[in-house]
Amino acid sequence: MMRIKRIRIGPAARVVGFLFALIGLIFGEVAAFLATRLQIDLPHLSDEIMGLPLHSALGLASLLVIPLIYGLLGLLLGALLAMMYNLTAAWFGGIEIEYE
Repeated sequence: MMRIKRIRIGPAARVVGFLFALIGLIFGEVAAFLATRLQIDLPHLSDEIMGLPLHSALGLASLLVIPLIYGLLGLLLGALLAMMYNLTAAWFGGIEIEYE
């Protein structure tokens, strides 16, 4: 029986951040598709953003911004969870894993 007593914060944060960025890329693809296909009328925005049609600009922005935000939030969440695990593992002894 092996026991996980401590998780290194940096590597855990990087892994969770990367996984969240991948999830954000998937959601960004969906948002880009919806932005270009549904073409919802947004009266408070102009018809063009930086020379691109509004829906194309929103779709392109979602491909860049959503994965970035998800990745940064995942990085913070991974670090926080690793710190919380280390604290509770010190109190309760950690997770036990049994190998065959």
